[in-house]
Amino acid sequence: MKTLRISILIILLYCLGNTILFAQSTFDPVIYKQFLQNNKTLTTSELLNNNPPKTTYYESRTNPAQLKSISWYDTIKELYQLTPTEEELLANNYFLVSQRMKYYGWADAFVNIYYNDLPLFISSDFLLYTLHNSYDAILLTLEWQFLEPNLADLLQAMYDSYPALYNKYSSDERFGDALFDVDLYISVAGHSCIMINTCLSCTAPKSTMRSCRLLLTNN
Repeated sequence: MKTLRISILIILLYCLGNTILFAQSTFDPVIYKQFLQNNKTLTTSELLNNNPPKTTYYESRTNPAQLKSISWYDTIKELYQLTPTEEELLANNYFLVSQRMKYYGWADAFVNIYYNDLPLFISSDFLLYTLHNSYDAILLTLEWQFLEPNLADLLQAMYDSYPALYNKYSSDERFGDALFDVDLYISVAGHSCIMINTCLSCTAPKSTMRSCRLLLTNN
């Protein structure tokens, strides 16, 4: 019964893989590269003309902010060496995202602001970011301690059952490609898990063995 369940799972995985490939069969890399080439010099105005936004985009305000009247602005301008363009954007939009001032993470930017004795705004985004970091740690632990061992067991079971599956269906030419793909897919997954270092089916055709070993060697 266990072998039957594993065989059904292998067939389902194969069918799912074919479905995904079929869904992407209309993608043409040549046309895509040509599209990138034709649009590599596209300007902002041309992009908006070709793809007009569905809602009104407010580029500026009726009453721009008077930056000089803002507390600590002179210190901020001097510290971060704001350019005239950046000041114009800040006045019109009341906020500014500068590409030249990048930090490795939130904490680095906050420490810099705090160290220079500037007003520091703690947003809800930052609190949520911190909370999500703990979720990431929980997920990492689940993957490492629970999902990875179970995946290894599943791949090992599929590995062990493949010779019987091959011997049963290899005589039927309708299953030739499917058996080849299953062999290859399980080998790649097993190699990625650092569990299976050789091709799965010692009884598979030499072409399967050769392709599988070549793929594993290159990866």
